[in-house]
Amino acid sequence: YLGVYLMGAGDATVKFAELWTRSSDETARRDFTALLDDLETNFAARTQELLADDRTDLDIEIDVLRDRLAREGVIATQNGDRT
Repeated sequence: YLGVYLMGAGDATVKFAELWTRSSDETARRDFTALLDDLETNFAARTQELLADDRTDLDIEIDVLRDRLAREGVIATQNGDRT
């Protein structure tokens, strides 16, 4: 998802820079700044979602590996017995 947004932001930046050089259009500047703010908000929210998902994936992998180790008698089960 990030690649698509970054390509779009890059295209918008080039177009804004060209317009600003020619006309110093304050409306375009406000619109472009608002776009950057929206992108920042979106990226922050998506980053938090991805971090939460990554943590969930990690927790699942840890649980699966601990179960396997317990079945193989390498680590103690929750009640302290080796299986």
